[in-house]
Amino acid sequence: DAGHGHSLKFQEVALRNKDGLSLVSAQADIGAAADGTTFPAADADWSAVNLYDKPGATTWPITVFSYFYVREDLSGMHPHTAALLKAFLTFSWSGEGSSLLGDFGFTPLPASMVSFNQDTVNNVMTWPAGMQDFTFETSTDSGPGAGDMVISVKRRSYAEVQRELMVSQIGSLEAEVQTLRATTAAVTAAQPIRLHGSGTTNPSKYFWQVMELFRERARMQLHMTYRAIGSSSGQFEFVGEDNDFA
Repeated sequence: DAGHGHSLKFQEVALRNKDGLSLVSAQADIGAAADGTTFPAADADWSAVNLYDKPGATTWPITVFSYFYVREDLSGMHPHTAALLKAFLTFSWSGEGSSLLGDFGFTPLPASMVSFNQDTVNNVMTWPAGMQDFTFETSTDSGPGAGDMVISVKRRSYAEVQRELMVSQIGSLEAEVQTLRATTAAVTAAQPIRLHGSGTTNPSKYFWQVMELFRERARMQLHMTYRAIGSSSGQFEFVGEDNDFA
């Protein structure tokens, strides 16, 4: 659930774990809660299992699993359907499958739980007789990669290619926005150097040109103005009270 908050850019409250350290979920090792925990067999009662308040310096104190509920005996399922289900399960904790979890606010399983799951699929569950497993082509495998029961990284759709391109472009735009925000914040924080004056109209165009030149060439923000109001009015404002005119 913390992942939903992260995706919405919510602020997070730090929690104190069993080791007495306060941290937010983004700082924690979420999978650490499962390390050192003894779990029942896959086909046993899991109602008493919890991962709350486990020890560890970076352990998050409120951790739960997301479960797959699958029938133990699938011998009556169509072999192709059963093979697809098995491929889906094993992919979810594979290297590539795990790498996708972060986009949805989930944390990959620790190695101990991956081994537990794989053993369950291979040795506890019953699959249809003669079922042919799907295989995964992760790089070019000439010949076998063209088989029917192959999930191939070489097969793609145009829509997937376009989505990948858009994700890349959005990432670049987000980086540019962050840079612009930082630049804007720095400019906003910097107070401009101000210089104001008034007086005769004769040199006003020269003054304005020089002021513009200064603004263009200065690294710091400058705010310079000149009011062409005539000599006598300029003298009045120069000697007047409470003004900041030159």
